[in-house]
Amino acid sequence: MRRVFYLLVVIVIFTFSSYAQVFSYSLESFIEELTENSEEGISDMALIEDLQVLYEAPIDLNRATLEQLCEIPFLDPMVAGNILQYRLEAGKFLTVYELSSVEGVSPALASKLSLFVFVSEGGHSTTPISNKQIRQQLLIKGWQTFPLSAGYLPTDNKPAAYLGDPRKYYARYEISNNKTFKAGLTADKDPGEPFFSGPNRFGFDFYSGHLTLHLKPDISYVIVGDYSLKAGQGLILQPGFSLGKTANILNSGNPGMRLRPYTSTDENFFFRGIATQINFQRFDAVFFASHKKSDANRIFHDDGSISISGLQTSGYHRTRSEMEDKNKVGHSVIGTVLSMLNGRTRWGTTFLYERFQFPIINNSQLFNRFQFQGNENANFGIDYRHVRGKYQLFGEGAISLNGSISFIQGFLAHLHDQMSLSMLYRSYGFRYHATWGNGFGETNQVNNESGYYAGFRLLPVSGVSLSGYVDWFASKWMSFSTVGPSRGRDMLVQADIQLAGKMDGYVRYKRRIKGKKINPGNALHDEDNKRSGLRLHLNYRPASNWVLRTRVENSFIQMDKTEKGFMVLQDVGWTSSDPEFSIVFRAACFKTDSYESRIYAYENDLLYNFSTISFFGKGYRTYLNLKYRFSSHLDMWLKIAYTAYFEQDNIGSGYNMIEGDSKSEMKIQFRYRL
Repeated sequence: MRRVFYLLVVIVIFTFSSYAQVFSYSLESFIEELTENSEEGISDMALIEDLQVLYEAPIDLNRATLEQLCEIPFLDPMVAGNILQYRLEAGKFLTVYELSSVEGVSPALASKLSLFVFVSEGGHSTTPISNKQIRQQLLIKGWQTFPLSAGYLPTDNKPAAYLGDPRKYYARYEISNNKTFKAGLTADKDPGEPFFSGPNRFGFDFYSGHLTLHLKPDISYVIVGDYSLKAGQGLILQPGFSLGKTANILNSGNPGMRLRPYTSTDENFFFRGIATQINFQRFDAVFFASHKKSDANRIFHDDGSISISGLQTSGYHRTRSEMEDKNKVGHSVIGTVLSMLNGRTRWGTTFLYERFQFPIINNSQLFNRFQFQGNENANFGIDYRHVRGKYQLFGEGAISLNGSISFIQGFLAHLHDQMSLSMLYRSYGFRYHATWGNGFGETNQVNNESGYYAGFRLLPVSGVSLSGYVDWFASKWMSFSTVGPSRGRDMLVQADIQLAGKMDGYVRYKRRIKGKKINPGNALHDEDNKRSGLRLHLNYRPASNWVLRTRVENSFIQMDKTEKGFMVLQDVGWTSSDPEFSIVFRAACFKTDSYESRIYAYENDLLYNFSTISFFGKGYRTYLNLKYRFSSHLDMWLKIAYTAYFEQDNIGSGYNMIEGDSKSEMKIQFRYRL
């Protein structure tokens, strides 16, 4: 039956594709595209927030400054400059799709930019904002999962393992005006962490704050407090989330230097101190210094010395052992990022020095042999991006304190209005160390990997877009999941199709072959783990305020045994005409042989949040997500979700285990703006 269903959908798609004229693209599609590879919970809420804020208040192309265009996270500053130069030479933009005529902007990039920019009539915005206007925003949210997991329940006359209650609390306040300053304070408590009790007698478990000042025209920012900084292609500075391998070939290159105040709740990958960005004609410079306490497991030696086994990056402080590791090692960083525009080429250099209060001494397992040890490290790198017509070259090379080198080189070509290519080669040394690095690759780490990536995008006929990539990768040294050097390959092919104006969708096939260690009973050895998946997705808009989304997906796993997985989901979304009220409902059914054949799907969530859920076992999941605007100042979001499993007596494991075959979640959020 599944094969018959797939065949019928494909026939319908190609029967109606000839009627298509224009591609539709939504913010939700873009976010899912960016986060679909975040399968292990890696996220960057600051990136999602940036996109959401820009979507709600798009930039006027006919009035935009370079600084405003550089607020778009995936837009290279040099390409942003090309947009302004085009406007100066050709006059005001008549439509956002005119961006395709700008040097360095392909039709695919223009389509994504259209989510965050608009063209005003006569070059005047219909909603001008005074530079002196004070804006304030307060966000409050919380959620809980039912029933309680084992960590909250006392056993055998012992108290519960988790020190706090099962609810998550979050609050954030921001105040700013359009030009001069921006300040904010974020407070967060994860489920299970104490709240105004025990070790957290001052309330929340995590606090973050920042003050951003614009002092002079040649000083873009002075940030005091918490901030994030990204530079080059991520070999040295790309903390948090990195644009990885997706069907969008534009993601194969990072957009260069980006200094921003930190507003996320990740408790690890940010800087705390002071940073400033200075602009002088064609030169930009960022100087930064940071010192903060990081989580670590301290080891006390007989001679009185102290070392750490590594940094703890979960961010959880629910149990006594987790609380004992909280803020136990000082971590200091200083550095600078310099950028120079020379004709069609932007050059950059990055220098970073860091020191830990106590030295890191890894355990004796063989895969840790070349991991960072000691209490200080330094990185120096050079990066560039060259744009000429419809071609771009970009790359970065970096060296760490021990002399090990990593580099990456990429090429983007818009060969024709109907054809684009992307190629990238990376070589990350297995001795290379970069605490803040997060480069393009199989694992987003910048050591022990080399590979070649090639992506394409074709527009063969009206209404049809074909895209995909192939990536060959290899590691010279073993890793946590392998017992020796390994090789693998990853491929994806996707056809996006517009159907008769109100319907669009895509067909995707993805296959990955990657070595993984197994233990058949005599000795560990590596065996190819072959994972493939087929997805069919349809969007239908019967009216302007209705959207229906249908997805069917299969997964196939071949290793020491063969496994399969299947999922089908249906979304129904409705928005009132005001719009003061919107609602999204989903029903999903799934069946997989085990966790290995799991299937992932993006879910609607609260504002500035996203959820990527893994489906495994046999069962169904449903959720209701709604937004209501009480007034121009007050909004509310509510999400209620329910998951049931048909062949399980409990859910999860360890302290997270829930007795029974179902669980529920409830999330609520309020936003007040002035």
